[in-house]
Order: sequence, then C-alpha cells, then structure tokens
Amino acid sequence: MKTLRILALALCCVQARADTTVDPAEPYAYAANAGWINAYADGTNGAVIGQTFCSGYLYGANIGWISLSGVRTAVLRAGADSDGDGIPDPWELQMTGVLTVLSGGSHDADDDGVCDASEYGADTAPLDDQSLLTFTAFSRSGTTDSLTWTVRPTRFYALWQAPAVSNGAAWAQNALGVISPDAGPAMTRTVNTASSAQFYRVQAVLPLSE
Repeated sequence: MKTLRILALALCCVQARADTTVDPAEPYAYAANAGWINAYADGTNGAVIGQTFCSGYLYGANIGWISLSGVRTAVLRAGADSDGDGIPDPWELQMTGVLTVLSGGSHDADDDGVCDASEYGADTAPLDDQSLLTFTAFSRSGTTDSLTWTVRPTRFYALWQAPAVSNGAAWAQNALGVISPDAGPAMTRTVNTASSAQFYRVQAVLPLSE
C-alpha cells in the first residue's frame, strides 16, 4: 500500500533572490560614459540581478558585452531593526503599530504555532492566528502530486521535499525553483514523484524589492 505524508513549514528566509529584476518592457539603463545598456540583448530571459548573486549578460554599444556570471552582491536590508529582534521596524509598525508586541526567537504573538520572525518571513499577519503560510489542499494521481498553499503577493516561494523526516533523510528543493505567487490567496503546483512516501514543505522567499 502506498503511503504519503505532507508537512507544511513556514521558514524564515536567510537568502533573498528574484528570478529577474529587469522589466522586459524597460530593459535599458543609461550611463554617461557607457551609453545605453540593454539587459535583454542576448535574447534570453534577461539579466538576473539578485540580492546574493547575478547572472546573464548586459550589452552596451560603446562597451560591448558584460558578463554577470560569478558576480555576487550584498544582501539588501528591509529597514532598521532598532530593537534587535530580527524583524524590521517598518514591518512591525505596519502590522502592530508599535515595536513592543513582536519579538525574536520563538516568540509567537498570536499563538498560531509560527514565530513572529517567521511571520515576517512569510509576510503573514502576526496577530491573526488564521494568517499563516500553510498547505491547504493536496491530491495524488498516479505519480503526480498536486499541492496548494497560501501565498502573499510580496513573497516568492520554493517547494522542498524528502522521502522521510527521520534517519538523516535530506530535504531537496524541488525542480520548480523559486516561484512567483499566483494572484489570489493561494497557489497550486504539481510535482512528479516516483516515491510512494513523500514529505513536502514550502518556503517563503523575500524578493529583491524587500
């Protein structure tokens, strides 16, 4: 008999990234000495300028091709954290109006099982125990699993899976990579798996705009 397990976890994000930060409708930048620079000149999906890595190519008529391969960038911060709890002040003030309600570590202001810092990571409401990153539906057809989870328009998402959660089984990020959220409160993706037992978790990823 085939068995299946599903696990939903909201994770604090330690790395932020974006599929691309260049708008294909406005792919040009201008520099006085370099002239116009095109981020889509190589005919692909455009140059990626992420918070921790870059890739692809830029092209300028005056300077030629510029490879971004191997270029690494500093992580952009989401504002001051004056109380040192790991949660940016602007987000705390937006969600609670003060800096004294939320806290770091395992503190969970709304007792929904998700710590305040993870609520920031997922951009869910830290004072609403019904607002959290979680799977809401699952189905299996043959070797295809369909998973639905809650989303926020301000976050990207990554699916992780493992054949077990014990005996040293390693979690691996699904081949879907980092996914932009669908419109609405939830999104659904399908995963092909040959394993009879499979555990899943979903991770919220802060985009570059954060």
